[in-house]
Amino acid sequence: MSIDGDLSEIFLDTRVKRLKRCFSPATGWRHCLVSLAVFLEEPRTVFDQYNEACWQKDGTRLPESSFIRSRFHQMFQKLSSCFATIMAHVPRAIILEKNYKSIVSLTKMLEDFSKLLATKTAGNDVAVDVFMTTSDEKCRDSDERAHGSELVEKLTQQKKAILGVTRTLIRNLKLPVTRSDFRIKKFCLVSASFVFCTVSGSAKLNNQKMDLLLIDEAAQLKECESLIPLQLSGLKHAVLIGDECQLPATVKSKVAGSALLGRSLFERLSLLGHKKHLLNIQYRMHPSISIFPNESFYDKKILDGPNVMQESHKRSFLHGAMFGPYSFINIDGWEDRGQSKRNMTELTVIMEILHNLRNACRSTSQCVSVGVICPYSAQVEAIQQAVGDAKAMHPLALRVNSVDGFQGSEEDIIILSTVRSNNAGSIGFLSNVRRANVALTRARHCLWILGNAATLRGSGSIWEELVQDAVDRRCFFNWDDGAGVSSSWAVTSCVNTDISCEHGRNADADDICGALGSLRLAE
Repeated sequence: MSIDGDLSEIFLDTRVKRLKRCFSPATGWRHCLVSLAVFLEEPRTVFDQYNEACWQKDGTRLPESSFIRSRFHQMFQKLSSCFATIMAHVPRAIILEKNYKSIVSLTKMLEDFSKLLATKTAGNDVAVDVFMTTSDEKCRDSDERAHGSELVEKLTQQKKAILGVTRTLIRNLKLPVTRSDFRIKKFCLVSASFVFCTVSGSAKLNNQKMDLLLIDEAAQLKECESLIPLQLSGLKHAVLIGDECQLPATVKSKVAGSALLGRSLFERLSLLGHKKHLLNIQYRMHPSISIFPNESFYDKKILDGPNVMQESHKRSFLHGAMFGPYSFINIDGWEDRGQSKRNMTELTVIMEILHNLRNACRSTSQCVSVGVICPYSAQVEAIQQAVGDAKAMHPLALRVNSVDGFQGSEEDIIILSTVRSNNAGSIGFLSNVRRANVALTRARHCLWILGNAATLRGSGSIWEELVQDAVDRRCFFNWDDGAGVSSSWAVTSCVNTDISCEHGRNADADDICGALGSLRLAE
């Protein structure tokens, strides 16, 4: 799984890597605090350090003030960086509120002290007086030294205050001092208020005590998979979150499927009569998109959230009613023969729509996320080959995947290719109601469904109802009547695609002509 962006910052391996430097005995928080305390309260140690580092490459002696500023700046930067990482990756409750305030206070005091050291009047005499002279020496040489000056007094007072907070943190801050990945991981898990993981990953938490368990997409888990996190120690409550109207667990074996291996704990409890709480407000889809799924899958129990009801949620990307928030676009093409179906005519239409979308978005300088959903892997592969490098579609953020691959996702625009087109009204597993529900509920602003109306109407499935609903709502369009495909673009893109046919040969002129023959080419 790709872990990047903000997600990477809460990923356990990232946290361990970040905290390892801050917990290390040689570079970590304790080393930085002790080094600062020594620098502030042991003048002779500072003087010895200066004597070791005072000679420069050109043979000249480094001024005391330059050494002090440089050394202090290094310690300040390391300590600040260390504490910034700790406060970002360790819960405040573990640091403790008093220590958290001390860290914030110390950082501010060090910043002010650094500015004071950087003033022009903080010369060698001041640096020597504040950092390299013992109290006894100051008393003996009180008439000759500059420690009585206002700047020296100010630096001395601030140094004492910084030293006090530093000692307090060394004494009170209870954080690990280790480079062990195992110990740091354990510390992170024990300290965390929330742990996000997969159900299989929860097996690694067998020694952790958890009060509450939340299982997301619970309706897509096999019952046996849900049992893994339910074995966590100390659980008082378990909440299953899912949608039994969408895709269940994937079970490839028909025998296992008939034995209900794919049934989820969510479904079992539901069948046993356990009360469910319906989250009945959807905040994703434009109301025109949500009408059909709400009526067909959820008994009209779902309400549209206030955000999708606002005028700003209605977005227009291409001209024409065909490309409104919701439309069924009838395409008179034919599916290829084979176990995994492919429809070259729909592919050509999809490429034309993507081509026009890309140009429209470039002219308006807007970035739009587009998902192309196909129930058949052969159609997915054909479109991916036709698109080539998805980055070339910029400013479109394009994804092409199967229905299963889109569960849990959402995009600004969804183009749904139903693929099936035959005289028998045969649509195979496209008739699966749960799969149809997922495909029809991924779009935020626009859902454009491509299909052969005659085939879908003759299927005796949910798709027959969808086509009739589109007709009734005046969202039904014939591609031949409302849009044309530029002949030069369509032929060029198809010729360059090098799509493989079902029997292992490349698409030839007959395939291309068959794909384009049912489309009215632009004049």
